[in-house]
Amino acid sequence: SCFIQIKMRILYLIVLVFILSFNKNTAQDKHTTINFNYEPIYRLKIATSLSYNIKINGVTTATKNQNAGDTRWFLINNCIPTSGEQNIEITLLSRMSNKGTEHLETIDEKDEFALEVEKTSWKDGSLVEPSIVYTFVLNEGAAVNKKVYLHKGTFKAEVSYQLIDWRDGKDLSKMDSLKLKEELLKSYGKIKSSFENQQGQQFVKAVEK
Repeated sequence: SCFIQIKMRILYLIVLVFILSFNKNTAQDKHTTINFNYEPIYRLKIATSLSYNIKINGVTTATKNQNAGDTRWFLINNCIPTSGEQNIEITLLSRMSNKGTEHLETIDEKDEFALEVEKTSWKDGSLVEPSIVYTFVLNEGAAVNKKVYLHKGTFKAEVSYQLIDWRDGKDLSKMDSLKLKEELLKSYGKIKSSFENQQGQQFVKAVEK
């Protein structure tokens, strides 16, 4: 009788482990499917030999200060807080000198610039063919005799998340700068102390604040 009870307990433990393992794997598979497949990915595609600075919703996401004319891609999801209309600001600068130490006086009429905002996603481990949601091409002669050329526009994006927009943050310029500096140094002091003393829980709490 005692032997049978032991066998039943062992069998019960085996079945329990199997069920937990099955549920865990099923949850992981479901999580992977929801969070990776078909999740929208937005990126910039830029082709130019000019220098540039690109901002998405006020956040600098692409810069170049050299004459190399290759095509470059930049991921921009981190600059898109939520679905809807997004702002894009394109600042073009004249070419660099041969020494690469300074910009030339003006943009040349032969200089070209082309930008696309692409939308793609992962599907079964590969990126799907991107669709273009925004395009800007520098018209011939539009920036001639200018050292800096500015263009602003908007495009729409659909994302499956919602982040806190930095533009909704508190305006620190209206606060007492000395008091702000004192509070900031105090907070960093706590983070530094908990890190150096290997106080993991205190470190996490300090960073979350």
